[in-house]
Amino acid sequence: MFSEALNNVGKYPLCPNGEPFIVSALGNDSLLLDESFVVKLFENLEMIQVLVLLVATPSGLVGELGLEFERFGLDWEMVRKRCPTMVVAAHGSVTASGVEQLGVGVDVVSSRFDSFVGVVDSLAYKWETLGC
Repeated sequence: MFSEALNNVGKYPLCPNGEPFIVSALGNDSLLLDESFVVKLFENLEMIQVLVLLVATPSGLVGELGLEFERFGLDWEMVRKRCPTMVVAAHGSVTASGVEQLGVGVDVVSSRFDSFVGVVDSLAYKWETLGC
């Protein structure tokens, strides 16, 4: 589980002066995105937005994120330009492929599908290379 993997990190994985962070999950996993999980990501809870999906599929995730961006007059390309250090992570190549077909570039793809430890490890490595 992603939350258990965060327990092993030992520090907040997000930069204290970074961009706002949007976290979401598909299906029943979204029920786990409660405050006890979110406080493990970043000490400033105002920087984290939890997105609960109406359609629990990778395309639903991208579609709903796209709607959120449209609400602010943005699109994926504009967001990428405004937040060049933004990291888009996918839990596996199938999800990454679906997201990329919708025009969203994926930066991190977990190679371990048996748990979220692979996603956490991949994100930790990516953020480390960014100096976080």
